[in-house]
Amino acid sequence: NDTQILWYQPKQGFYGFTSTFFGALGSGLYFADSFILENSSVVQFITAYGFRYFSNIPFEDVAQGIVFRIYADENGKPAGHPEDGMDNHVWSFAADLNTPGVDIIQGEEFEYVLDFRIDLQQAEGAGLVLGEGRYWLSVYLVSNTGTELDGRWNWYTGTGMSGYPSYFIDPADVFNAGYTQWTPATDLVSPLWANAAFKI
Repeated sequence: NDTQILWYQPKQGFYGFTSTFFGALGSGLYFADSFILENSSVVQFITAYGFRYFSNIPFEDVAQGIVFRIYADENGKPAGHPEDGMDNHVWSFAADLNTPGVDIIQGEEFEYVLDFRIDLQQAEGAGLVLGEGRYWLSVYLVSNTGTELDGRWNWYTGTGMSGYPSYFIDPADVFNAGYTQWTPATDLVSPLWANAAFKI
């Protein structure tokens, strides 16, 4: 059970942002949203609420793993990204589809709903201690495909609680849109849809 909820942004609507590493391309599109801790806290659970597009290809045929990352804040955006080669994250956990403590939760009513959840005690042996401050959570699927819809995981939009939008980045410009630096989601969508759905 989630004994202490530190931050919760419930799902809002049926939209989402792709957050996926495309193995066939060696690069990805990543999404991150911030959370604020008022005091030093122990992170025990992380859940990211998401979905994939309807596909006749089973999820396990395109999915190779899931990555959870937390970055410090740097001038209102994440202090690093998954392809910068700097490993500036505060914490990172890469799981395959059978890693203990990591659950892929399929929707009971709609099978395309795919939430990713990690129990840090079970996965790593202990919760994650974070000091007070603002942090950025990034969760993404590791796919073996290119950018085709079958291989994408999309992070549901959520009710923002921090007063800041989510950010996204396409470091190698695989979508040819020029978003090679962290970019606020409000550059693409209304502030109403500019945050991610997750619980810590």
